[in-house]
Parts: sequence; C-alpha cells; structure tokens
Amino acid sequence: MGRSNLVVAAIANLGTAICQIAGEKNPKHEWFNPVARLQARQEARELVDRRSARIVLELEAEGKIPQLALNELDLELIRLATD
Repeated sequence: MGRSNLVVAAIANLGTAICQIAGEKNPKHEWFNPVARLQARQEARELVDRRSARIVLELEAEGKIPQLALNELDLELIRLATD
C-alpha cells in the first residue's frame, strides 16, 4: 500500500469514528475515501442501468414503492448508479 493510500485510509477511519461518536450507526469508509467512492460508483453503474435507477428513485421519493419491495432493494447501490 502506498503512502497516499495509507493517508486516505487513516482519514476514512477518522471520519467513520467521528460519525460513530455523533450517533451514526453504520458509517461507511466510502463517505471519506474518494477512491473507494469512485470504485463503488463504477461497480454500481455496471450492475444497474442508470435510467432504471432514476425511475426507481423517483418512484421511491413519491412513495409509490411498497415497503415490502423497498426492503429488498439496495437503494444505496441504486443511488450510486445515478451519481
């Protein structure tokens, strides 16, 4: 691991620790690690069609998706696909 990766990892660890102290139950390293965020976004775009993801998010915002279906959807993945 290069020096820059060590710095990014340390910042991500610090950020997640601060979020936990502030009460966030499941902070993600991707929130503080731009490289991991880019990789996650690329993987999401490979798995989820961007147009379909936008439609799902619109329906979700309008409350038109039943809770049972929402429980089965990975909305974080869908949101990453639209970034």
